[in-house]
Amino acid sequence: MTSETSIQTKVKNYAKKKGWIAIKLSTPTSRGWPDFQFLKSGRVFFIEFKAPDEQPSEYQDHIIKILQLQKFSVYVVDNVETGKSIINAQTRHVAQLPGSRG
Repeated sequence: MTSETSIQTKVKNYAKKKGWIAIKLSTPTSRGWPDFQFLKSGRVFFIEFKAPDEQPSEYQDHIIKILQLQKFSVYVVDNVETGKSIINAQTRHVAQLPGSRG
């Protein structure tokens, strides 16, 4: 079975190859926040990584809803293929922005 860390690493590295900045949100004050924040050309989104078939905790769901209410895109990813698909979709979105080098 694939671990959460393995999925995280592969998706993060894929995002970096596509020009995204990947920031791990792991401080005592970031409890419940998604694992990673991705930034490129003024675009920001979050990914909470999970092992296959695992779900966010109740508190993580609460934080995700808060971010979504603020119009941020937040994804829960439990496999590499889904993570890469999200990166590709976000990269296409950035490429369509006026003046983008995405």
